[in-house]
Amino acid sequence: MSEQTNSHAPQPLIVQFEVVPEDEQQEDIADTSEVRQSLIDELRNHSYTVKSVYTFSGHAHPVNDDIYFVTVDFDIEKAIFNPSGYISMR
Repeated sequence: MSEQTNSHAPQPLIVQFEVVPEDEQQEDIADTSEVRQSLIDELRNHSYTVKSVYTFSGHAHPVNDDIYFVTVDFDIEKAIFNPSGYISMR
């Protein structure tokens, strides 16, 4: 007769959600943010660990020794003098 170990260690389950507006041209940032936060709060209330992962599809621009995401309000001159005012790889 062979001995079998019965492992009941919980296995991680990874579920990815992407919250986007129905019409990206008419995005209501407040509504999108509220839905996103509501989803995170609900998962945390049920003891799930929530780890936010951000994605970016667009252009990037090197400034000094960093790379900045080029958002609609990106201004290279302002990024040089106020690096924390924009989103970078660091």
